[in-house]
Amino acid sequence: MITQRIRKIARLGTALLLVILLPVTALGAPVDSKTEQVGSYASISLDKAIQIVKQNFNVPSDLQEFSSGFDSYDNRQVWRLNWTAPEGKEGSFMAEVDANSGEIMSMYRWQGSGATGSKIPSISITQARQIGQKHLNQLLPGKSPDLVMDQDFSIIPLDSYGSYNIYWKRTYHKIPVGSDHASMEIDRHSGEVLHFNLHWTNSKLPEPKGIISQEQAGEIFVKDQMLKLQYIFPSAVQPLRGDQKPPAPRLIYAIKHQSNAMIDAFTGKPVNAEYFMSEAGGMGESAKNLSLKLPVGRDEALSLSPEEQQEVEKSAELITQGQAVEAVKKWVTVPDNMELRSAGLEKNWNNPGLRTWNLNWQLTSKTSYGNLWAQVNAANGELLSFYLNLPPVEGTAPAIGKDEAQQIAERFVKGIQPQRLQETNIYNDSLQDNSPENDSWSFNYLRLVNGTLCPDDGIRITVDAKRKQVSSYSLDWTEASFPSTTGILGTDKANEVFLQTIPLKLRYTFIQKPGEQPQVKLVYFPESKDGLSILDAKTGQALYQNGQSVSDKPQSYVFNDIEGHFAQKEISLLGQAGIFGEYGNSFHPDENITLRSLLKAMLASKEGVYGIGKIDDQELINRCQRLGWIKEGTDLNSQVSRDNLSLLMLRFLDIEYLTRVEGIYQVPYQDAAQLSAISKAAAAITWGLGIIKADGKNYNPAHIVSRGEAAAALVHTLAVNTRP
Repeated sequence: MITQRIRKIARLGTALLLVILLPVTALGAPVDSKTEQVGSYASISLDKAIQIVKQNFNVPSDLQEFSSGFDSYDNRQVWRLNWTAPEGKEGSFMAEVDANSGEIMSMYRWQGSGATGSKIPSISITQARQIGQKHLNQLLPGKSPDLVMDQDFSIIPLDSYGSYNIYWKRTYHKIPVGSDHASMEIDRHSGEVLHFNLHWTNSKLPEPKGIISQEQAGEIFVKDQMLKLQYIFPSAVQPLRGDQKPPAPRLIYAIKHQSNAMIDAFTGKPVNAEYFMSEAGGMGESAKNLSLKLPVGRDEALSLSPEEQQEVEKSAELITQGQAVEAVKKWVTVPDNMELRSAGLEKNWNNPGLRTWNLNWQLTSKTSYGNLWAQVNAANGELLSFYLNLPPVEGTAPAIGKDEAQQIAERFVKGIQPQRLQETNIYNDSLQDNSPENDSWSFNYLRLVNGTLCPDDGIRITVDAKRKQVSSYSLDWTEASFPSTTGILGTDKANEVFLQTIPLKLRYTFIQKPGEQPQVKLVYFPESKDGLSILDAKTGQALYQNGQSVSDKPQSYVFNDIEGHFAQKEISLLGQAGIFGEYGNSFHPDENITLRSLLKAMLASKEGVYGIGKIDDQELINRCQRLGWIKEGTDLNSQVSRDNLSLLMLRFLDIEYLTRVEGIYQVPYQDAAQLSAISKAAAAITWGLGIIKADGKNYNPAHIVSRGEAAAALVHTLAVNTRP
């Protein structure tokens, strides 16, 4: 959009210049608006564009105000149509129509801030996909055969409002085409299309003829040593808390090559992936002048919890803000006209044991800009990173070359990190050595451990080519125990397994060099199935890019044993949310549920499957106790009675206290007289809220519930809105 606006401004500027400079006769006769209207060169008129949209989508009749616009850019002419609600009401409908082909390029419907509805979907993701495909075939009959639906979908939580996102990838001769795609958002209740977007590049695609074979591409892959043994720091499956340490480093084989393993399908040469297609707010005062004061009358000693006391003791061991500032100034010359505007002591999000001072200086001049940002290890005063942003050098000062810039960079690193520099190897990210862009040179020194690359760690440094000084520096150096390289797959075997597991497949990609038009290239590229893109160096198991295995990552389930079950819909919804996956894509609906399974499902429904990860029994007990769901001494292997299920659902909703109200509850069960006061209250509340209907005759509080019964009760509980 920004590019479009720039183009528009440029065209307007050119037009105005012509009006100023050219004589009247050169401009010709004035344009008659009656004969040359907006969009007169387009094949599709405005009224036709409106009809196309209304034929394909339901434009709400209450959106009574209408406006239109016309854009011409990148050899494309587009009608922009907007329907809005009258003043005082909410809602809008927007669409873009290609003025030459008549294709709807995008559509967006906003139903208003109050249009939320139930959190529980009325239709499944499977039904949404069927609806989406039908719409796509109608909207793009000529393009839909080349648009392949992406069947992989993210876990869809049940405890949030929203829509289903359907995605189609463009293909040509069954070969994926760059980032071209179509997408839709489908309302989870009505099945209506809320958003549609088409991204389709009009560039001519080369025919896949006269290309090298997949085998030949594989040989080039091996010959150029694109697969490298390296260490990776796996991401934590769930957020780290307290003193939890990040997962240990893992030995893997992964792509490490300037081409990113893209091989030109015609020439067989690696493709240079380099061309593969706020200013921090200040405090208002200098940070040094800020102080923390207790409110008047509250200067007495207050008791601290053990966790609070522990945090106080840790903070006392850290360096002060002033010491952090001096640590920066030891290595970086802070310009005299810069003032410290902000300083913050923060915990590292990926490593709770690391505390850092984050400092920001800004120029005091109102006529210029510039800032210095720096990060210091609060435990030992080590400078971790800085970025110095200064105004451009005036005049035509000569820029230094790469060799001199590298000397400056290494002098700096030898001063600040002499030992660690010896444990690195410089890495060039480009296949070719270009002149510096933006008057700077950048160098990447990657860490070596046991002679093996550790690309997440290292020293990255940039040199200002005109000022002849370091302008940015960052250090990433993880303190961890690295596994030995013994017992790993050899390089030949690793290449063989990789090319079998993550094979090189054809795809069209777009390359754009600075100052040149985009080029379409047909390349061989590793096909990452389900996101698996690296190998465990010891087992050869395919892993995700973050180092997690398939078993570590939550996934959605399509259960194969629930057809015709009374709770089929509820069980399916839980499956697409990644819940109840103990048996993979089987559910076992008639099996008695254990308390462990039910509590995991409840916790996953409340916090999301990513929030619990591979939770162990003790952590499950601890978290459920904190939520008030269970008491100490709970047996996770125990079976769940209907009475227990009712109370757990009420605790989930935080309304169990209602069962303590006596003498007001009536239940439609024949065994009501045999129920205790609490059982009767729980039965009445869960019946009234539609959570549990039992068998319609007897409540039978001692009945052991099945997995299917528990799933139905959980989904019905999630559908309850306890807010006023």
